Amino acid sequence: MIELVPALERSLPQLAELQALATVDYAFPLGRDPSELARRLAVDAIDLGASWIAMLHKQDVGSAMIARRGGFSRIDSLGVLPEARKQKVGRSLIDAVLAGGRAHGDLKLVVEVIDDNIPALRLYKSSGFHSWRRLVGWERDHPNVLTKDPSRNVVERPLRHAAWACAHNAEKDLPWQLAPESIANLVPPYRAFEHDHAAYCIVRLLDDGTMKVRAFVVRAEARRRGLGSAVLAGAMKALGAKRVILPPWCPEGMWDGFFKAAGFHHSKVSQVELRRPIDKAASG
Repeated sequence: MIELVPALERSLPQLAELQALATVDYAFPLGRDPSELARRLAVDAIDLGASWIAMLHKQDVGSAMIARRGGFSRIDSLGVLPEARKQKVGRSLIDAVLAGGRAHGDLKLVVEVIDDNIPALRLYKSSGFHSWRRLVGWERDHPNVLTKDPSRNVVERPLRHAAWACAHNAEKDLPWQLAPESIANLVPPYRAFEHDHAAYCIVRLLDDGTMKVRAFVVRAEARRRGLGSAVLAGAMKALGAKRVILPPWCPEGMWDGFFKAAGFHHSKVSQVELRRPIDKAASG
């Protein structure tokens, strides 16, 4: 029998270890560093009081980590140990998440799934979710040819400065990871850069020399002037990065013109964002 217990009953090291084991074969496996999990809790508004651990035969076999804000809930991660799959553990976790969302008064539940993960898509759709939009990633090497004018001045700013700019200039209804509410919670090792008081990026240098972009915005009145390319190039120069990536969090079509003009190409992995009302019974 599957037993569900609140994630609050486990320590951060225990939660991180379970997530690492349950996502070991995922396209983006989660690490087992408790400090990294603690950062995710803060940045993405993960609520351990709304999150669940699944047990079989008194052993932890899966987890559902739930983020909450503004009437929305999000499945930040849902994973089941490989040896415990096909035993309805995932469905039990989703049912618990939906029941918890109703109890908390949340209106909608969202989740992102790698678009070739057919079993996961089938599970969510049978639980009443529908595909909302496709999320793509972007990447390119040779970053310092992003701008033809290397003299353009790019300066480092406090994270709060760039977060404020993102909050005032971002598009509406961005995916959870790119939303201003998430960006406002970022802390080091993320760093922020600005160009011409109009273009901003918040980035992190990974161990392999890749610059990961977490936030990127150009003021509406200053677009189509090459400022976005300049701020990315300047940030990469400052960090000594070899390549630049933006994970598959970008709504398809939203920024395609900029990224293609700047020489980026789609990452190999893309996602489907799914949504469902919480206050209705599952349709499948």
